[in-house]
Amino acid sequence: MNSSNSTHCRFFLVLLTALMVQSAAIGAMRLETVANGHWPDITRGRPYNLYLVDNTAFVGLGNGGLAILDVSNPTNCTRLGGIETAGTARGVFVAGNYAYVADDAAGLQIVSITNLTAPRSVGGCAIPGFSYDVAVAGDYAYVANRGNGLRVVCVTNQSAPVVVGGYDTTGDSYAVALRGEYAYVADYNAGVQVISITNPAVPVRVGGYNTPGFSYDLAIAGDYLYVADSSSLQVLSLTNPAVPVSVGSVPVSGGVAQGVDVFGDLVFVAAQAGGLRVFSITNPAVPVALSVSPTGGMAEKVAARNGYALVACTG
Repeated sequence: MNSSNSTHCRFFLVLLTALMVQSAAIGAMRLETVANGHWPDITRGRPYNLYLVDNTAFVGLGNGGLAILDVSNPTNCTRLGGIETAGTARGVFVAGNYAYVADDAAGLQIVSITNLTAPRSVGGCAIPGFSYDVAVAGDYAYVANRGNGLRVVCVTNQSAPVVVGGYDTTGDSYAVALRGEYAYVADYNAGVQVISITNPAVPVRVGGYNTPGFSYDLAIAGDYLYVADSSSLQVLSLTNPAVPVSVGSVPVSGGVAQGVDVFGDLVFVAAQAGGLRVFSITNPAVPVALSVSPTGGMAEKVAARNGYALVACTG
């Protein structure tokens, strides 16, 4: 475990129900903040990523490990539990009773969350390089491993995960999302890479799209892939899942687009110093900027579920 630091974690929530009503009623909207503050006031670690399951947020806090928060009351979020990890907790993915943590230099860590107030480590495996993000489907975890591309880990036995394959992309793999038999990798300076995982032990690149900026994060909704691409939000059609095609984009000014998530007909972009950006995708080919809201810090990642958006930011 790394030494502690004094970076504060700030979680900024917005009511989506109010946003969508306003959007439908007047065609434009004013972002209504439910609450803004340090929830809770965590002084160890920094929020690299988060994952929402109903009213529970799982947050990768870097050298603060994995934190589990109850966000059912947006004005009074509470910490349920947490656990230290061997490395720097970055990406988090929840499947069933387990949280999978991309733990930077410590590879992949698997945590039992059967008891949210007392999570426990059940297994892990070393992965050379720096694990930044993870997505899980079936018996396999797919890890975005920065300079080493995509790594595939068999998690049939959570107590003894094993690396079974991988594909070294041309860029730096920051994030991964899954759809059917394909893994989509945000590959920084190499845009988006499409990798077939039909045989998880032998992943094969089948396509890609060279975005104009630096791809940090991505989210899939329906037949579209939304990419946080540093200076813009890129929208790619996945009608042919192996050949993503650009159908639209919109600039993200005043910050760096680092995180993205989709809820209904809205896209949320965490833009570091640019705060939280909200776009309408009623027509995905023509994303429309709806609102900009300061978050009081550097907005890193965003997750939207159940009537609110949760933004992890430092400051």
